[in-house]
Order: sequence, then C-alpha cells, then structure tokens
Amino acid sequence: MNTRRVDIAGSACNVLPDAPCLPLHGRHLSHDKVDRSQYPRKSYIDSLHGIMSSTVASQTHFLKRDGLYDVEKPYTLRFTPPEGFPRANIKLERHEISINDVRSTTKPLVFQEHGFQLLPFHSCMQYADFDDDEIVKRIYLREAANLLRDHLGVQKVQIFEHTVRKRHDTFPISTGEAYRWNQPTSIAHVDTTTRWAVDMARQLNPGNEEIGKHRIQCVK
Repeated sequence: MNTRRVDIAGSACNVLPDAPCLPLHGRHLSHDKVDRSQYPRKSYIDSLHGIMSSTVASQTHFLKRDGLYDVEKPYTLRFTPPEGFPRANIKLERHEISINDVRSTTKPLVFQEHGFQLLPFHSCMQYADFDDDEIVKRIYLREAANLLRDHLGVQKVQIFEHTVRKRHDTFPISTGEAYRWNQPTSIAHVDTTTRWAVDMARQLNPGNEEIGKHRIQCVK
C-alpha cells in the first residue's frame, strides 16, 4: 500500500512581546489566513482513528558505537566524492522497538514539556494535491505556518524546508534505480542542533542583528 507523508521543518521565531518583529523570509510565504470555505475539510488525525492498533512492533537503525567516531564525525555525502574518498562512514545496528499510539493516551501531551503535541489540523488539501509542489507551498505550508503561529503564540514563523515522502511498493527493498519521491527514513536521527538552528535563523534574516538575542524555536 502506498503511503504519503509530508514532513514540515520550520524555524518558529518565538520573540518576546517587546522584541522587534522578525521579517518573513525562507519560502516567502504570505501568512494571511486561508479561506477554508473554498476547500473540503479533512482532519488527518481523525481519519486514522480505529485503523491502527495501539502498539506496533518494528525495527529501526541507530548509529553503532565505534572507535572511529572518536576521531571522525559520522557523515554521509550527498554528492560524488573524489576518487578514494568514502561517500559515508556510517555504521549502523538494528534495534527492535515498540511504537505506541499516543492518540489513546490519557495524559495530555504538551509541546513545551514533551517536545511534541497532537493538534487538530483541518487541511484544505486533497490527497492528490501533494503531488504538486506549488500547491503544497501555496496551501499546506501556509496552513502549517498559521497553525504553529497560533498555537505557539509567536510573532513570525519561517518555513525553510519541506519534504513529501511517498513510499514505493518495494520499500525498503531497493529497486536499484532512483526513486521519484523521497522514501521513509529507517534511521533514528536528530536533524538539528542549537547552533545550527541559530545559524539558520540568521541565514533567513540577513542583516538582522537581533537574531540570537531573543528566543528562537526550531520545530520539526
């Protein structure tokens, strides 16, 4: 069965009330409210209730503890390296994991405490709309930005990256050819560090000397 997921990576600038307002940049999205009356509404979270069991057994890969990483940082190159230079030095080991359905939890999940939260999200998008990157940017990213801005109470939201993942029928078995869509990841990883998030905010707001003086949140 084909599945489709959109990962939204965003830099949510949570600025203090008396701080200067950061300019919108990144994808240069207008954060005006979307007129939802033009589109049918559908809640992704609501549509999944009753489909999945509460716990699923699975596997994922973690970086193997190896003395190599005492002298080298783990890396993977997304370009062809010079001859004789390894494209990656990643060594992985597989771990069995249990995935729990947090929608059935009796304890409320709070973003500031748990690092994530489930929110009602009634999107104007249709399933086929995710095939069109312009529609994703024009509608879905704007919806996501509005949701983050309203929920976090921030002055500005800057979305700097988005990825549509569409699972191939043979995944995780490789076909030997390039996939049209990004595939689900099977490796546990952290996308950002504190320093990286601050550097990204500065790149999105060149010349703004106030970046780093007030609170910044990077939301994945």
